Amino acid sequence: MENPVWLWIAKAFGAFAGSSFSLAFMVPKTHREAGIRLACGVFVGTFFGGLAVDWIEKTLGLDVGSGIERVITGAFIASFVAWYVLGGVVRAIAAIKSPSDLKRE
Repeated sequence: MENPVWLWIAKAFGAFAGSSFSLAFMVPKTHREAGIRLACGVFVGTFFGGLAVDWIEKTLGLDVGSGIERVITGAFIASFVAWYVLGGVVRAIAAIKSPSDLKRE
């Protein structure tokens, strides 16, 4: 991809898609938590997607593709992982502060 504008659009799309998809796995309890995790996911996916896709290719031996597919996949994976990990950290901190706030449904 030679046009940097399209590169950033692809990164942002992949990062937002990763954050949105991860809602199915760990639903935020408040709007504030959702906003923080979304912002974190988009930031991490946009800026660390390249590292994520390199790790996937080297560690797992998968061919992710080239060009836009590679950019979107890396941003998606990095964002998804960031969202999921940050959600777990937020809930762990909440459990330490007041264990009664975390009720299993």
